Amino acid sequence: MKNIKLTLLIIVILIINIRISLSQHLRPTNLNKNTAVEFNDGDEYIVSKTKNSIVAVNAKYKRKELTFFVVCQNKTNRPINVAASNLFVNGESKRGEKISLKVYSYDEYVQRLVKRANAASVFGAVVVGLDQGLNEKTQAQKDKEIRDLEARNTQIYKSAEEKASYLLKNTTLTKYDEFVKGQIKVKNNRLYSHKIYLYIPVGTETHEICYIRSRKKPKKKRIVKTIEDNYYNNGLTKYNNKNYDDAISDFSKYIKLKPNETKGYYARGICKMEREDYEGALSDFDQALIIDPTDINTLKAHGGIYYNIKDYKAAIRDYSKIIKIYPDSVNAYYLRANAEIKRKKNRNAINDFTIAIKLEPNNFVGYYYRADTKYAIDDIKGAIKDYSKAIKIYPTLVLLYYKRAIIKYRNYGLGLARNDFKKIIQLENKSGTFVWKPFALHYLGKKNEAIKLMKSIVVNENKAINHYNLACLYSLQNNIQGGIESLSTALNKGYSDFDWIIRDEDMDNIKYNNEFNTLLLKYGVNHKFTPQEYVQKYVENRIIVWQQKGKYEKTSDYKQRVNEKTRNKKIKILKKQAITIFKKKYLVGINWKNLSIEGYDADSETFRIRQEKVGVFIINVPIKDAEYFENNYESLHYSKADVLLKDESIILSYLVVKNTQKKKTWVYDITKQVNYNPTEFIVNFDKVEAGLPSFNKKTKGNNKKIIIGKSDVDENLPNTKTSNSSAIAVVIGNKNYKKTRHVDYAHNDANSVKTYLIKCLGYKKGNIIYMEDATLGEFNTLFGTKDNHKGQLYNTIKQGVSDVFIYYSGHGAPDLETKSAYFVPVECAPNYINTGGYSIDILYSNLSKLNAKSVTIVTDACFSGAIFKNISPIGIEAISPIATIPNCAILSSSSGSEVSSWYTEKQHGMFTYFFLKAIQDRKSSDKNKDKKLTISEIYEYINNFSEGVPYFARLLHNVKQNPTLQGNSVKYGKSKSYKKPKSYKNRVLVKYK
Repeated sequence: MKNIKLTLLIIVILIINIRISLSQHLRPTNLNKNTAVEFNDGDEYIVSKTKNSIVAVNAKYKRKELTFFVVCQNKTNRPINVAASNLFVNGESKRGEKISLKVYSYDEYVQRLVKRANAASVFGAVVVGLDQGLNEKTQAQKDKEIRDLEARNTQIYKSAEEKASYLLKNTTLTKYDEFVKGQIKVKNNRLYSHKIYLYIPVGTETHEICYIRSRKKPKKKRIVKTIEDNYYNNGLTKYNNKNYDDAISDFSKYIKLKPNETKGYYARGICKMEREDYEGALSDFDQALIIDPTDINTLKAHGGIYYNIKDYKAAIRDYSKIIKIYPDSVNAYYLRANAEIKRKKNRNAINDFTIAIKLEPNNFVGYYYRADTKYAIDDIKGAIKDYSKAIKIYPTLVLLYYKRAIIKYRNYGLGLARNDFKKIIQLENKSGTFVWKPFALHYLGKKNEAIKLMKSIVVNENKAINHYNLACLYSLQNNIQGGIESLSTALNKGYSDFDWIIRDEDMDNIKYNNEFNTLLLKYGVNHKFTPQEYVQKYVENRIIVWQQKGKYEKTSDYKQRVNEKTRNKKIKILKKQAITIFKKKYLVGINWKNLSIEGYDADSETFRIRQEKVGVFIINVPIKDAEYFENNYESLHYSKADVLLKDESIILSYLVVKNTQKKKTWVYDITKQVNYNPTEFIVNFDKVEAGLPSFNKKTKGNNKKIIIGKSDVDENLPNTKTSNSSAIAVVIGNKNYKKTRHVDYAHNDANSVKTYLIKCLGYKKGNIIYMEDATLGEFNTLFGTKDNHKGQLYNTIKQGVSDVFIYYSGHGAPDLETKSAYFVPVECAPNYINTGGYSIDILYSNLSKLNAKSVTIVTDACFSGAIFKNISPIGIEAISPIATIPNCAILSSSSGSEVSSWYTEKQHGMFTYFFLKAIQDRKSSDKNKDKKLTISEIYEYINNFSEGVPYFARLLHNVKQNPTLQGNSVKYGKSKSYKKPKSYKNRVLVKYK
């Protein structure tokens, strides 16, 4: 279920929101760089203003003491409590010496003033006494002096008790008076300190403020706006109006006049981030960091870009720099921890959350995220403990109870989770806002009431998220049709978090359904949910955590715990766990009443039955029971169901059917051969029996080893500064063919190419159409047909602006009569390629009508005819209308009648491996060392006869394979900004740092 609680949304905004807002970080103009200001006695500044809160400080300087009066306000106009114990103050001399500073709370300051008043009173009494003893005065005069002294003492005490309050109540920040929550007093032990740093935590934000003190009290000057100030302020206004192009223009003019000021580069970089020009933003942030390498805001934004482009290592480097400069920056620890989680370094993330908790022990957020991370590494008890601590701090946040309840329910059953579910209902009944209550009712067994409440929520607020939550609830209750319909409505209304849909466990009961896959495909998400995928991810995620060295683990103990033998043993255990969990989830989602009887074979005494989640099975039912069975199968009792998992298939292996009234039992057992209608049986039986032995054999092999890890090209991807936010890519990997042999590494190839497009070629993830095992219908949907060229790709690109990149790994085949080339969809029979394949001629013809800025096609497939059985391969030269595709470059894995081979050791196609290696191995591929990798340089690297594809194809497979490069540099489109390249061969695909 997707979280929509306002509180959590605020948490996400405050802590790990990587898209930086300019207004959140740029300071008012009375602050110079490093958020530092030289102040006059009594001057007040709003020193930190974010989307969610304001921190104002009244600075007063007298002799050796500097007093800060802190005023806080959040966007809901509710006061924020600032405890003195959470404030951090440090000083620094002009020579860089560190100065320890004393922080006084408001109460401590009042007590300090009272003590001073008391000392003054005693001293005054002594002076009066001495004066009276040394001078002859009348008694009336002495009595009057005593009364005057008492009056002065009374006034001193009164002044002492009211001084702090007076200073606060009479500042110029009168409109914030009601939000004043604390005052601190800083006393430094050096007469002249150069800088004083004040850290004020407000909620989950830490406001870092620096004051510069000078020996001479500066004179108040009238602020005169300069021309550069006008450019800067105009840029801010345009930024706030989302007019980023004009804002960039103004900030550029400011930079020209003030090239040594960081804020111009920072502001322009933020605007470029909004335009998703990450390359340009990084350039600006780099320049700002050259001027001031300690600028926190720039470092955060710099790391944020790397986080967005999924270069988490680089993001972590930036966040680590912040921590090194300001080790008490809680926000930096949260940011770094989140990046560590993305790298699956969960233990590193837990360490960062632990430090953040120590810095802010009364902030529930650290416990919340640490609990989530502990649960990810199966530390169930640790997760529950952290959620409990978070609840103790924030006892009214329903989300925390729900998180804890779900963990208890899934691991220990309803008994331990019941009280949390009841608490959820109690809290939401009190608040009148229902988000988690329907789910709590479901788990408490009140399923009809849960659905009724969720439907009423949908009626009251017809929002996408509510329809999504209804889909989750339907899924949990095994209502497949209701779940898919509600999900379809949510997607139609704009719900687009497909990554979450894929991960959401609440959706597990409807994920493994063809309608679900078809629905996602409609929105360009080609993610087929298979048992193999589930088991693989389950094992990989846990083995990665298991094989990490513990922080407090000795090297000798680590080597003994983690080695090849123990790792293989652990993989077997995890695989067994994964299969058991998957079966449990899958079987719970089967409605055995929803069967359809397709016929009865009286000779064999068997029914042929179909169930939507397990397909067709044959069960033996004697003739005497057959009529009763057929008429009453919906009321029978089904138990002890079991399934076999085979790649993408889920096969029913065992089922017991009982009639409890007549005490009759019928059993389906896949290991026991039964017949059904001999004519039909040959087809169906062969499909089951032919698969069963190979399934058993394959299962045994799989138990020995699961390949976990990546090829060398899938690690250490190069840092690039390429950004291509308008580019569109289509990536297809066809592996599992139904009527010819599989292409073993096609999925690996496609997935790696997608990763390189995002991390190295600057493509946005949402602009990549990714498909595995594409059918002819999907090819037609993507690229269009002979009669209609307006497919999904045509409708996706920005004409004259978008670069198009197409990658295909799979079988290719020629038409044996015309010798025209075709891509082979997974359901296509090669002998009928002219009707079941997707024509390359049609592809090129439709691509020529895209009006794209450029087209790059990379294919790892051969068209030699080797795919055909019982036929000698026929070499063809694919006649493709390349010249009609404007500004096109085509890289092919082989030429003429050659085959395209695999690189088994690297788990990739030979051609794809060297294509990726060319991008990764910049030292060898970038021949002219200009930090730009062109099409021709990639081709030269791939086609190297001593170190590339031709050599290794001959060495490993004794075959001839020579990749080809073809293209056309004709200018196309009317865009004024578009410049015709000298040659398609000089097209730059990657720009390195």
